[in-house]
Amino acid sequence: MFRGKQVFRYKSIEEFIEAHIKGAKALEEKQENALRKYYQDNQ
Repeated sequence: MFRGKQVFRYKSIEEFIEAHIKGAKALEEKQENALRKYYQDNQ
């Protein structure tokens, strides 16, 4: 749901979980890279 409207429907709960795990991993990797760059640039 986005602003009260359905924008996507998963075929199964497994597909929903898999998509969210992938998204969380991608965000974690992006954050790790940003923090690494920040600390390398500010030493």
